[in-house]
Amino acid sequence: MEAIKNGKVAAFLTIEGGEALQGDLSILRILYKLGIRSIGLTWNGKNEIGTGVGESDEGLTPFGIEVVKEMNKLGMLIDVSHLSPKGFWDVIEYTNKPIIASHSNAIELCNHKRNLTAEQFKAIVSNGGVVGINFFPYFLNNKGEASHKDIIKHIEYFMGLGGENHIGLGSDFDGIDKTPRDINGIQDIDIIFNALLQLNYSQAQVNKIAGGNFMNVIKTMTNSK
Repeated sequence: MEAIKNGKVAAFLTIEGGEALQGDLSILRILYKLGIRSIGLTWNGKNEIGTGVGESDEGLTPFGIEVVKEMNKLGMLIDVSHLSPKGFWDVIEYTNKPIIASHSNAIELCNHKRNLTAEQFKAIVSNGGVVGINFFPYFLNNKGEASHKDIIKHIEYFMGLGGENHIGLGSDFDGIDKTPRDINGIQDIDIIFNALLQLNYSQAQVNKIAGGNFMNVIKTMTNSK
């Protein structure tokens, strides 16, 4: 918040893939001391924490459950994007803090295993967490070609599930090799905001989606330590 006040850009340090912990909770604590504040528990494969969506539908390991509890204790955001469905529900069972799916969409609109079901999204809403909309065309629709209108469809769908305070943008610009045809980078983000305003979203609602909801969940984690 201080950086924003001063017109500067701030970064939130995260790790994608809990294999970085090498099955050792002491490494988690070291990473926290080094400034890491969120970890995606898995990528698409399997590691010491649990199983990703690219493998069989297995849940968290005993070590993974300990990681969830320790991240809660430290005040680190648990990121369930890429996690298997069973792993997701294990996190919901064992966490006592809000979680995020930093870059995931609605499976009802695009049938891809990386996307979330309505039940998963509603569980994140109940948990107080946030889902960031992914811009990868293959996660936006079943055609593989997309525009900002597809991003809006996922926002609208999640809004209909009670998501006003639980939706953000999780572009995945650093991880995808294809973007929607009219959203080529951060310079085009205003196209999304303007489209929402034209759909009679209030400025306050747009501000939440633009980053306010993610900021709120970060504040919750920081203040609950």
